[in-house]
Amino acid sequence: MMQKKPRFSILGLGATGTLWLQKLAAADCFVDIVGRLPQYPTTNFIALDGNQQSINLSDYKAAINAQIDTLLVCVKSYQLRDALTTIKPQLSPTTQILLLQNGMGHEVVARSILPQHAIFIGTLTHGVTRSENTIHHTGEGAVTLGPASAKANTTPPEFVAAMNNALPPVDWQANIEPSLWRKLAINAAINPLTVLFQCKNGALIEQPEYRQRLDQLIDEMGPVLQVKIPELAIEAVREMIHEVARNTAQNTSSMLQDHLNGQPLELESITGHLLSTAKQLAIPLPTHRWLYEQLLNNHCAN
Repeated sequence: MMQKKPRFSILGLGATGTLWLQKLAAADCFVDIVGRLPQYPTTNFIALDGNQQSINLSDYKAAINAQIDTLLVCVKSYQLRDALTTIKPQLSPTTQILLLQNGMGHEVVARSILPQHAIFIGTLTHGVTRSENTIHHTGEGAVTLGPASAKANTTPPEFVAAMNNALPPVDWQANIEPSLWRKLAINAAINPLTVLFQCKNGALIEQPEYRQRLDQLIDEMGPVLQVKIPELAIEAVREMIHEVARNTAQNTSSMLQDHLNGQPLELESITGHLLSTAKQLAIPLPTHRWLYEQLLNNHCAN
């Protein structure tokens, strides 16, 4: 009996969504695009080895009423509510939802809109950037997936193996929250500072003034991380964040890209989530609060 070809539908064709489109299609999965196509109908994809591929996105546009088995939600965090509300009529009761946004708290939004669906959540550490119609896979990383709703089993669903075949390694964790907090710590330390200083990631450890501010943010969120990921010492957190900055030295963070392009910032799901958690724990984060307000005010003023 012939095995059924894995079927993925992608909502959101930014850098992450296009990376999955290219990798899943190359791995012989069935892939289509739901929702509206981006501004550029043709996207140039530059792989880690420098090879380039031109992707005609219209070739992957889903037909009206097309079947949606596994929905990869790759929109920005601030687009999530509207995107899920819009796509909801196209979903069947068995559609699996995989959230792939920066930051945390997205599962709460998704469950409020899709309470009957199996919802999963993931975090991705690959370096991937977008410049107009070009997506560049700039750094190797890993993907971690896990359940985000009672409807989602704690055992890995079939789509995990297909995604691992397309873009390894993909790790399944029945309790994904510690991994989400690790990624949040990285994003909360690096992304806002790159906007404040208008710099690439590497400058945060190469410039003494920037590095001092980076370490200040890391030290300040230490007590929150001690509660949320107690198995990870603060010095291990610092080294993890420094390593990411080194390995992505030439990258422009997604938050800085959004700022330069005049797009909203994913500030609420990153620094905002950190601040709200700290408030619940009665832990003051004055530097993170100051940075949050600086970016909010300056970005909105531009």
